[in-house]
Amino acid sequence: MSETNKHLVAIIGRPNVGKSTMFNRLVGERKAILDETPGTTRDVLFGTVSWNKASFTVADTAGLEPDLESDLNRDILLQTKAALESATSSISWSAPPKDYCQTTRSPLR
Repeated sequence: MSETNKHLVAIIGRPNVGKSTMFNRLVGERKAILDETPGTTRDVLFGTVSWNKASFTVADTAGLEPDLESDLNRDILLQTKAALESATSSISWSAPPKDYCQTTRSPLR
């Protein structure tokens, strides 16, 4: 990272919670592939964000799965861990509960 772009923000979370969508919005282009299929993102993707006269790098990570029996899930965890260890900040991104009403932004009863 350059001196003017020395901060790395890692976006982490479970699969299909919108990490890649947030990444694309932050970098201002469709750099990450978006799909409803869990596991679409498998590698860490980096992009540059310019905001409020500041510049930083953001990392889109693959969704973290609790099943570490899979070689793929273990590799994803290692890549995400490396991104986190390199990051100066992180965003833990999660989806609202299934019974959350998007219109009123309150729990359904």
